[in-house]
Amino acid sequence: MVGERVRLVNTYGPTETTVIATVYDVKSENESAVVRNVSIGRPIANTTAYILDEFSPSGARSELPGELHISGAGMARG
Repeated sequence: MVGERVRLVNTYGPTETTVIATVYDVKSENESAVVRNVSIGRPIANTTAYILDEFSPSGARSELPGELHISGAGMARG
């Protein structure tokens, strides 16, 4: 806690990657506002996140529309 405020950071990371693959700093312009939707954020350094579907480039296609693929330094080989 910093002073009288708490900083809320949402992180996402599937087990195939490091503990955290994306990060989103939840900020509210109005302290009394209710946050209804929280993003999984942007990829951390040396990481790329792709949302794939049947129209994605060859070799990276997904049968499940909206499937999230993560690549980069934090990804396990194989």
